[in-house]
Amino acid sequence: MATQIRVSVLVEVTENYTGDLGNPGKVHRWSKDVTYLNGNGSGQFNKAYSDIASATTSYDVAAGVTDAQGAAITMSKLGLVLAENRGTTSGDVMRVGGNANAVPLFNLAASYFTLGPQGFALMVNPVDGWTVTAATGDQLDLTHTTGTYDHALIVAGRN
Repeated sequence: MATQIRVSVLVEVTENYTGDLGNPGKVHRWSKDVTYLNGNGSGQFNKAYSDIASATTSYDVAAGVTDAQGAAITMSKLGLVLAENRGTTSGDVMRVGGNANAVPLFNLAASYFTLGPQGFALMVNPVDGWTVTAATGDQLDLTHTTGTYDHALIVAGRN
């Protein structure tokens, strides 16, 4: 299956001030628009998976997820992770990571970060990727510690 991934991000923050000589302001802007082509080399992806779930979930990206046609996916490098906490109430907290056999996104086993309600994180590492090691470094956990359990996940990598 051919895979093409487009990542397009725009962050724009506008500061407005009220003053005697008008309303000066400043715009802070950062944008990135990149397309990663199908392949198994540096900066390429040939595997993708997505899920929306309403329960704590452990995703095995070495062999425990399937593509859009239902075929098992085996990734040796993970290059993109998008995790979203779809909770809407204060206190709906989700951890990303935290498994002793996690893909080493943070260089330490069982490390994680938290996302509050409506929070999301996009991590892209297309050139080197994060190494996936079957049975010891292949898990990506989305754990809800409190509140409503609802999340979305998109991952992409190569074999």
